[in-house]
Amino acid sequence: MMPNGNLTYDGTNTYSWDARNHLTGISGGVSASFVYDPFGRRAEKVISGTTGTATQFLYDGLNPLQELDGASPPNITANPLTSLNLDEYFTRTDSSGTATFLSDALGSTIGLTHPGRSPPAIPMIQFTGREK
Repeated sequence: MMPNGNLTYDGTNTYSWDARNHLTGISGGVSASFVYDPFGRRAEKVISGTTGTATQFLYDGLNPLQELDGASPPNITANPLTSLNLDEYFTRTDSSGTATFLSDALGSTIGLTHPGRSPPAIPMIQFTGREK
């Protein structure tokens, strides 16, 4: 762990962070890179092993409005439904259907349900504040 609390290695993956504590890369069992816009919002992610292509994010203020592929012009790949509150997600709709976010008593996302998938609840978070 770095002095600011960011995980740098978990036994399998190595994590890279920028000066603003944004996750910029993962290497090891999974390879990924992340790019942020001047407002600190994630603008793009590339995760190898899934499609290997970039996913771009379109925002309405601070909340994501759409996920786009890396094509030119980009195609819509997912539509998250958020509230007016920051980081409050209700659903995410993509080509496989609509998934619903599960939250704890504090409002933190702890899982994702997706009809037709087994198991119905897919854990998203390994530990506080870090994506799986």
